[in-house]
Amino acid sequence: MKLLDIILDFIFPSRCPCCGELNERCIPCEACVENIEEQRIIGKICKYCGNEKQYCECKKYHYLFSGVAAPFYNRDTAQNGVYMLKFSNAPYAAEYYGVQMAECFRERFPNVTVDLVCTVPSTKRDLRHKPYDKVYLLGKTCAKELEVPLNKNLIRKVRQTEGQHDLSHNRRQQNVKGAFKVKKRLDGKTVLLIDDIKTTGYTLNECAKQLRMAGAEKVYCLTALITPKRSCKEKETNV
Repeated sequence: MKLLDIILDFIFPSRCPCCGELNERCIPCEACVENIEEQRIIGKICKYCGNEKQYCECKKYHYLFSGVAAPFYNRDTAQNGVYMLKFSNAPYAAEYYGVQMAECFRERFPNVTVDLVCTVPSTKRDLRHKPYDKVYLLGKTCAKELEVPLNKNLIRKVRQTEGQHDLSHNRRQQNVKGAFKVKKRLDGKTVLLIDDIKTTGYTLNECAKQLRMAGAEKVYCLTALITPKRSCKEKETNV
């Protein structure tokens, strides 16, 4: 175990990855486990956008990646755990969500052989008030579970962006345009790109664009959560 892992384990002991209650195994507690399963993405799923068929949004976006997967929708207990990892000091949540992500990828894309794993990067400014890189922790667990090498610094962020969660739908694409660069050639490689949450997919798409420009043959994306779009039926019900 690396020194950083030992320090993090000491500062942040095992807790429920969904609510933060202390436990011994860092898995959802009894109060959370049933609810988080209700947020699991199951049934007929579009492998291109990662949503259930009723929420499919492929016609709305032009994706440059070959597919995306996520185990949970961005709501309720599943959301709470990832938001603890994302906005609070809760690195222990990364192990549970990372394992769930890896299992999800194996299930959705059983015939895909990945050459390497990389993560959506942050700038030093993004990490200034954080003792850890949340997406790197997810990527580290995914790479370990999938037994694929992790290249943490493959993509670098070349300019500061605003937080996507604070922006309107129309501003998100422009916010990340040209914000990333790939550091080396990836000719013929199949790359698995890791992030925490997919909403519009603009961040993933911009990173996938740079990976493809660097020679990657295929790019697959894997996140902990996907933000679903309401189905037409739900929209009509709530008019």
